[in-house]
Amino acid sequence: MSLSILWAILITTLGTWWLYLIYKLGQGLNQFPEFSKQTGLPKNYLKLVIYEGAAFFILILLVSVAVFVFYLRGQKRTNQLQEFFASLTHELKTPLASIRLQTEVIFELIEKLKNDRLEKLAQRQISDVQNLETQMDKLLQLSRLNRGGKLQLNSLELNSFLFACISKWSTGLNIQTKLKKPIYIMADEFALELIFRNLFENTKNHSGDTFAQIEIIESKDIIQIVYSDHGKFDGNINKLGNIFYKHNSKKGSGIGLYLTTLLIKKMNGKVSFDNKNGFTINLFLGVAK
Repeated sequence: MSLSILWAILITTLGTWWLYLIYKLGQGLNQFPEFSKQTGLPKNYLKLVIYEGAAFFILILLVSVAVFVFYLRGQKRTNQLQEFFASLTHELKTPLASIRLQTEVIFELIEKLKNDRLEKLAQRQISDVQNLETQMDKLLQLSRLNRGGKLQLNSLELNSFLFACISKWSTGLNIQTKLKKPIYIMADEFALELIFRNLFENTKNHSGDTFAQIEIIESKDIIQIVYSDHGKFDGNINKLGNIFYKHNSKKGSGIGLYLTTLLIKKMNGKVSFDNKNGFTINLFLGVAK
């Protein structure tokens, strides 16, 4: 959009400058008939300037139209790809959820057999399916936001929401909580759930440990959710939240923290990162009135 504005300003500037030049030249030839003799310019010089200027300006306009047409074609193809991936992601969610539920049932049956190897394999399968579901939801949410989708902010009780997320998505992690009295925040439930799934995945992939802690700090109008683990980050912390930034890590997709930052901003909040004592992510959201 900014490039289009700059291009329009450039064309307008060139057109204005050329018209001003023609006006001044015509004014000089009319006021000073001997001007062409003194300078050696032919009498039809003004017409030549007008024709050349018009041809040059028309050429620029044609190039602009061509660029705009190619841009629209590219944008149309991009939208088609986004719709395809959104549709594919949506179609894959149902079988993945079914596989996860079936695996959880199998895991419950295996627990009765007291077979440690089978329990580990079933638990690993549950964790892998959860990771796949998280990746699918990331792509679906990112595609929806890129197409102009909006979040639905509602009053949400934070403590019960966090317990539900931990119970459902923190397989293989040891999550400790420091929660106080019931707190209500303004948030989109699905978006906030996806954020914590991203944080759990980040701990699994990058911390080298299974421990994580969630603490709530309450103020008058803002709720601060502090998520910390034992991860070590030696990259540029100011680049965290940029899309596809993974520093030296080969794990993850590179869109988790970017999507987290984007969703929190869509919920009128903000995100900050700290790596002084382990790795800490601070989420700031508004209190429900």
